[in-house]
Order: sequence, then C-alpha cells, then structure tokens
Amino acid sequence: MDSFFYFKRIVGMLAQPLPAVFILAFLGAFLLLLRRRKTAARFFLLSFAVLFAASFPPLVRWQAAFLEHRHEPLLPSRAKGLAPWAVVVLGNGIAHPDDKGLPALSRLNDAARARLIEGVRLARLFPGARLVTTGYGM
Repeated sequence: MDSFFYFKRIVGMLAQPLPAVFILAFLGAFLLLLRRRKTAARFFLLSFAVLFAASFPPLVRWQAAFLEHRHEPLLPSRAKGLAPWAVVVLGNGIAHPDDKGLPALSRLNDAARARLIEGVRLARLFPGARLVTTGYGM
C-alpha cells in the first residue's frame, strides 16, 4: 500500500464527528494545563457544539435532507445514454436481526428497506448493471 492510502484513511477517520470531538476536547485539556483558560474554554465549547450538531436528531435530519435534496432522482427520461456497470446500495441496519421467522425485507429497518427498493429500481432501469449491497450480513 502506498502512503497516500494510509493518509486518506487517517484523515477520513479524524474527519468523523466523534474523533473530532475528542481531539478538540484533548486540545482544550492540554491548553488548560498550560493555563490558557479562555482558549481552552473555547475548545471545550466547540467540542460540545460539534457533538450536539452530530447527534441531535432534528438537526441531523435537516442536514441529511439538505444533502439528499440537492440532486433530483434519476428518472428513465434522464437515464438515456448512461450505462453504469453497478448499482451500489449502502447498508443501514436491521430492525429485527434475531427474528429469523420474518422475511428478509421485514427484518430491515425503514432506511435500509428504502435504499434497497431504490437500488432495485435503478438495477431495473439499467439491465446491464449488477446490484451490489453492503452492510450488515443476514
């Protein structure tokens, strides 16, 4: 593996909300040890603000909706000329993982079911594309 691969992995991990919160909090604690109280307080406040922004459900839903509504759905009229080789469905979760008596679709949570249905729709729109799913194994 090249060093760029490892760099991307490290930056990707550090850019996630929880590691960012810990890094900001540790910087605040370090600055507190150096007796830089105002700057340390700002880092602590910023770490709590990031944690709140990443975990408060209405805010998270608004952020997701903002990103999801930036692009129109891929309709058959707009799909002419496109020939993807795969349709990838990112996993989301299982609502009832231990209930083996339920059909597979009934065990998925709402978001995973919606993603899978949209993936099947796109796979039918592009008959040459493979449907690839990721996430939790059943």
